[in-house]
Amino acid sequence: MLSFMRELLCLQNKTEEFLHITARTVESYFESYGEEDEKETSDEFQFVLALTGTITNMAAAAEGRDSLVTKDNGCVLIDTFISVLGGSVVGKNVKMRNLILMALYNIR
Repeated sequence: MLSFMRELLCLQNKTEEFLHITARTVESYFESYGEEDEKETSDEFQFVLALTGTITNMAAAAEGRDSLVTKDNGCVLIDTFISVLGGSVVGKNVKMRNLILMALYNIR
């Protein structure tokens, strides 16, 4: 039982780290690239899209939603998603916007 508790605590720390890294990566990506057209084919875009997709999948499960709304870095990530949506142009970054909207819809 003690081993299980150690694993659980370690996982919680890793979740916090992942949420923090994802929030900072998404934020910095949009600050750096803005609304450039050619960026959607870049490796950077694909990486950020994969991170966003992981968060969307996380938000689809009750435990994932709970982690997103109760952890400090989860709240920061939600705020980052909202800021990105508010600052992006309709018709640009469609894949990314769809994933972010699905994540936020699941969290509601």
